[in-house]
Amino acid sequence: MEMPSDVEMPAATEQARLFGAGPVPRHGPLDRFLRDRVYGEVLGMSGADLRFVLGPSDNGAMVRCDEVTTSTPVMLKVYGLKWIDGRRWDRPALRADLMRREYDNLRRVQPLGAGRGRHRVVRPFAAAAELGATLAEELVLGPDLLHYIEAAARWSGNGELDARLRQAAEFFADLHTLSATGRPGDGRGALAYLEKVVAQLTDFRILTSAEAAALRSVGRAWEVPGRLGPPDEVLIHGDATPTQFLFPPTGELVAVDFERLQYGDRAADIGRMAGELKHLFRLYTGDPWAGEPHIRHFYAAYLAAAAPAVEADALLDRARFHMACSELRIARNSWVDWDNRRFLVREAAACLAP
Repeated sequence: MEMPSDVEMPAATEQARLFGAGPVPRHGPLDRFLRDRVYGEVLGMSGADLRFVLGPSDNGAMVRCDEVTTSTPVMLKVYGLKWIDGRRWDRPALRADLMRREYDNLRRVQPLGAGRGRHRVVRPFAAAAELGATLAEELVLGPDLLHYIEAAARWSGNGELDARLRQAAEFFADLHTLSATGRPGDGRGALAYLEKVVAQLTDFRILTSAEAAALRSVGRAWEVPGRLGPPDEVLIHGDATPTQFLFPPTGELVAVDFERLQYGDRAADIGRMAGELKHLFRLYTGDPWAGEPHIRHFYAAYLAAAAPAVEADALLDRARFHMACSELRIARNSWVDWDNRRFLVREAAACLAP
């Protein structure tokens, strides 16, 4: 797909009208994009009687679009609506680049994410840089992994959660193994990320200067050559949080949001998920240990699915580092209460300790 590197977006007020909830104006730019490129070229539904209605964006970048005569929906990810540094609609070239990156990433990982008949990657349809940097993709209806985590924590739905975690582990194992490069990594990016989140938490006054110094001190123990560097770089999702994994009525897992797809350490994906599980179970139950059985189950499922491509002890050691980074990343969020932020800091320090 060819797109200009410097993209002009309409003014913010015009964009707001373009993506406002309600019927899409006939013969306008969004109507033509949907009619010709999405429903016509990709979905094979050419027809003059197609009519489109947009749902509300819920203060995010995702907008549902329904074709009313056939009841065929798609999802629009509008990068112009995405909050970047507290603003929308500005920096059009950056937003177009982010959209282009995700579109290309989704096309790239389609064959890597379709494994075992139990998981796949959301299907991209078309992209339009000139329409607020909009990516049209398949609409997947169904609960996300966060739903199953909350159900297990609040209502003892442990069996169903563990089945979903097994699917997530198998998805990661296939994505990682099928994209393996045979090229070792050096771990410098992981160390730089730890420094970044420690500095941010210090600026936000979540960490005292003494606590930041202590985290940096234990972090230096991971600078030993070869300890954090993976033996085999793979494609990683890069934002492996529970809301990125959906479960439609078919029972399969559908992975979404590949904006941060990159080559790196497979431990980064599984450690990120472990940090999320630790945080969410403590948040929902108040028990700091409630997530541990599910973390162990997730790790065991991953190791079984990835065998014999990984060495378990070294992988789980690196995952411990990435779990700590995940916990510190979550602690940055202002919606997390002070007690849970402090818990996450303590847990991260424990993960980083020798």
